Amino acid sequence: MPSRTAKAGLSALALATALALGGAAFAEGNGFKFGDARLHPFLDIEGRYDSAAFVANTGGGSSSTIVGDLILHFRPGLKLDIPSPMFALTLNGNVEYLLYTGVVNSGTRNLSHVAADADLDIGVNREGQFGVDIGDHFSRTDRVTSNPSIQSGYLSLTNDARLKLNIRPYAGAITISPGYHFIVDTFSCIMSGDPLCNDTLANSQNYMDHHITLEGRWKFLPKTAMIIDGEYGIRGYFENGGTDSGTGLMTLKASLGLAGLITTHFEVLLKLGWGQDFTTNSFSSLIAQAELAYLFSETASIRGGYVRTFQPMGPPYVLFGDDRGYLEGKLLLGGKLNLHGTVAFDWYVFHPQRAETGVVEKTQASLSVDVGADYEIFSWFNIGAGYRLGFLAGNQVYANLNTFARNEGYLKVEFIY
Repeated sequence: MPSRTAKAGLSALALATALALGGAAFAEGNGFKFGDARLHPFLDIEGRYDSAAFVANTGGGSSSTIVGDLILHFRPGLKLDIPSPMFALTLNGNVEYLLYTGVVNSGTRNLSHVAADADLDIGVNREGQFGVDIGDHFSRTDRVTSNPSIQSGYLSLTNDARLKLNIRPYAGAITISPGYHFIVDTFSCIMSGDPLCNDTLANSQNYMDHHITLEGRWKFLPKTAMIIDGEYGIRGYFENGGTDSGTGLMTLKASLGLAGLITTHFEVLLKLGWGQDFTTNSFSSLIAQAELAYLFSETASIRGGYVRTFQPMGPPYVLFGDDRGYLEGKLLLGGKLNLHGTVAFDWYVFHPQRAETGVVEKTQASLSVDVGADYEIFSWFNIGAGYRLGFLAGNQVYANLNTFARNEGYLKVEFIY
């Protein structure tokens, strides 16, 4: 199993490079400028009330209690942008400290921890007939996205290194892009002694993914293209094999579709294909995406759609299917006030491993709402506020609960130079 130091290596090296550039000459306007490049240091400070900051076992483990708390986020970071048609580099990284104040329950103070997020993107000859994209994404977070059955108590440490070739044989009308992702994701408990998170359970989720991808695009109209997507995935678990075969999980997704503007204001994305789990045959079905957007102007849009897909997940399940409907809108007023809102509904089907006794297929419904506003007071100072709702319903969606609700309200300020 790769060490955590190795997994974060590429991102850490890029972040160190950005820090070394901090002494570059100052120029007019935001950011430190050197040549065509700009380096922007920033600081986000956020106060957030989370109604489900902690889930505790009560009644001898037969029931659970949800505890809320006020959490303060301190997030310093750097953004580096070096534009160039031959060699472009973008880096955006931050380190975040989450301080659980314990104003509702003093026991939540033990949940205070450090998080981090970094993105590195390098483009070589992006406008030429043969280009290369190299990137890496690193994160340490308590919001686990790879497994919807994990809601609280875990930290996920993820590194996704990627490589993509862009081949344009006919003056850019056709683009063929083979690619590869190497992903490592490990889990740990935020708080030692947490009855809902133990090291054995956390370690059973640790995995390594290899994704071989192929993207094709034929731009048969100025703003409309036929697209083809393919992905072959191999997942291996560091402990317990992860599937009843003991060799990991092999999956395939392939789809064909259409993307682009169909009128001045309407934009469409249509994809239809097939998804297959070759290892356990838990999923063998159509996958699809249908999205329609209306562009009121350059500063206002609304879009809605439906996605059907599946993702591998850790024991005792092998994967989950996801049918998702969503609606989102964005509006920029006066070049200063940015309003956004998203509503989404997911229907999850969790497929168990065949070798697991006593584990049956289960379903889960998820509703999420996210609304907020950001306002630019000065070019270097922004404020924002918002509300998020997460609601789950099903058979023991988390711990001993058949429903799980998380309400979050936040206020934030951002300083960026």
